[in-house]
Amino acid sequence: MIGGLLVMDPTLKVMVVTKENAAAHAFTKHVESLQLPPSIQGKVGRLVGATELQKGPASKTDFDVPPAFRNDVLRGKQVIIGCGGGFHQECSQPYSPVARWMADVDVALN
Repeated sequence: MIGGLLVMDPTLKVMVVTKENAAAHAFTKHVESLQLPPSIQGKVGRLVGATELQKGPASKTDFDVPPAFRNDVLRGKQVIIGCGGGFHQECSQPYSPVARWMADVDVALN
């Protein structure tokens, strides 16, 4: 559904927030399995923190945006998937790249 919305409205911004890393990972893996066109896949990013990075290759997805690259990568994303307290904390910081990205969010899914 989100992929279809992005085709219909190329300016749409969607934020998906989950409670746990496992849910964000499962949602992202599902999006990955849909094999959407590259033009849509390039608009999706999953914010990962230290906990996910330490889990190794099994927790990686094609959409992962590690903390070090958020400023550069977020500018080109229209769907952001995040989870947990760290994401919520980052959202509330006025100068974080996530908070700036969120200023233009059209749809938030929890």
